[in-house]
Amino acid sequence: MAVPQTGYVQGGPSAPSITIDEDSTLSRGHGGHIIEVDTSGASVTVILPGVAIAKGMEMVIWKSAAGNNLVLDGAGAETIDGATTLTGTAQYASICVVSDGTQWVSLTRRGSWT
Repeated sequence: MAVPQTGYVQGGPSAPSITIDEDSTLSRGHGGHIIEVDTSGASVTVILPGVAIAKGMEMVIWKSAAGNNLVLDGAGAETIDGATTLTGTAQYASICVVSDGTQWVSLTRRGSWT
């Protein structure tokens, strides 16, 4: 799925938000976004941008539905806190990630992530 981009905005209350409900690959243009993932119809995999091009980029990703899983995937073999994927299972599970140029690092996690 091509995820719509609304421009780069650095976090905060005016951060742009998008909703996705199918497997999607994010890009650098999604930095500063709040990404709502609707898993009511099926589990959804969200692939993060490559860490090298996303260095310093932050985004918040949250699961809005109770059913199914949200799978957060580093691009290729890239990692998130040392793991190639993280899975959010609970409704309202959220994670704020930032790229340090070599991996994605979670700044905060809420809910169940494995």
